[in-house]
Amino acid sequence: MTDMMQKNDLVLVTGITGYMATWVAKDLLEKGYRVRGTYRSEGKLPFIKNLLPGIELVKADLNGDAGWEDALTDVKWLFHVASPQAVATESKRTETAIAGIDNIFKFALKSPTLKKILLTSSEAAIAYGKQNKHIYTENDWTNADAKGLDDYMKSKTLEERRAWQLVNDAQVNTSTWLWLPSTRRL
Repeated sequence: MTDMMQKNDLVLVTGITGYMATWVAKDLLEKGYRVRGTYRSEGKLPFIKNLLPGIELVKADLNGDAGWEDALTDVKWLFHVASPQAVATESKRTETAIAGIDNIFKFALKSPTLKKILLTSSEAAIAYGKQNKHIYTENDWTNADAKGLDDYMKSKTLEERRAWQLVNDAQVNTSTWLWLPSTRRL
C-alpha cells in the first residue's frame, strides 16, 4: 500500500498505545508520513510522545462514537490496529472488537478524504476451531462457534468478518474509493 502513499499524507493508526500500532506508526513517521494515533487511556501517552515525536493524538474508544470523526478528519490512509488483547485485564473482547469495527467504519466509509483501510488481521481469524490444515488461504476462517475456542480467537474472527460484511454492504459502504472483490485484502 505504501507505493500509493505520498510523503506528508495523513495516516491514522488506531490503538497507538499498543505494541503493534507503535511499530506501525514509527515506521510511517520514519518514511515521512504524518501520523495521527488514537488512544483510549492517557497512561502511556508520555511514553508514546517520547517514542514517536511529531505524532498527533486523538482520544477515541472502540466502544463508542466519540472521537472517531475527529480522528478521521483529513486522513487518507487508515491502519486499524486497535483490538482487545488476549490479556486477563481485557473483558468483553468480542463485543468490543465488533463495536470497534462498527464505530470506526461508520465514519471511515463516509470519509471524503480516505483512500484505503488496512485492517490488521491475525492467524487467530483463520486457523482455529477444528481445522486440521497445513495451508490456509483467504477463504479460511476460524470456526467461531467451536467448543473451547479462546475468546481472543473468536473476537479476531468475528471482528474481521464484520469488517468484510460492512465493506461489502452497498447500503453501508457508499464510498466511491473502496470496492472489494471477494478477497481478504481491504
